[in-house]
Amino acid sequence: MKIAVVADTHVKEKNNDYHLLIDLLENLTKEDFDFIVLLGDIFEFYCDSEKKLSESVSDFVNFLERISRDKKIVLIEGNHEFGVSIKGVKIEPFQWSVKIAGQKVIFTHGDVIASLNPLFPPVRGLLHSEKFVNLLCPLLPSTLLWKVAMKISSNSRNNGKIDSEEVNRRLKKFFLIHDEASYVAAHSHRSFFVQNGKRFLIVVGAWYMEHNYAIITDKRIEIKKWEKK
Repeated sequence: MKIAVVADTHVKEKNNDYHLLIDLLENLTKEDFDFIVLLGDIFEFYCDSEKKLSESVSDFVNFLERISRDKKIVLIEGNHEFGVSIKGVKIEPFQWSVKIAGQKVIFTHGDVIASLNPLFPPVRGLLHSEKFVNLLCPLLPSTLLWKVAMKISSNSRNNGKIDSEEVNRRLKKFFLIHDEASYVAAHSHRSFFVQNGKRFLIVVGAWYMEHNYAIITDKRIEIKKWEKK
């Protein structure tokens, strides 16, 4: 098994981060990966309605549809996107798991794990539900949906009271308590790795900050920095 992971790309406009991301994904598609996992907050904002997608986001969606013909792509939603729908891409609202070297590995954005706000998990669940996406998302103004997304993002970090290091500490605490699997997460925007026996937790740094991505295989775990070839 060989998996590449990219997180927190926050695609909004066609800037340098965007073009480097396209370059990375094009190259990953040509290599022998079983899956490319997009680990949440891939879009700065996405609600499943055509009229609410900017031109840059629409172009990126079309790009993902194209490369999904050649490679299996999984997108786990974060706290900036709701009801993502991309032809050929497997979408998971919370987490996805696969066996690597005989052990279960869970991929999740990490916002629910890191938040101490008891209201955050049910509210997040509501906003990722089919009823919200199909009924309310198309009707609500983009400006209002954007404010909701930013409020949810703030609540996932307890209204800005926890920083990247604290998010990683909370992810580590969860990992040490829940010993049924290894975990691949994001959300903190800072890369982090810890191992406990055969299990591991890897936090993929934010693409828009570090241009990091992770490679996970049966034999190795690695965080790499992408530089255009």
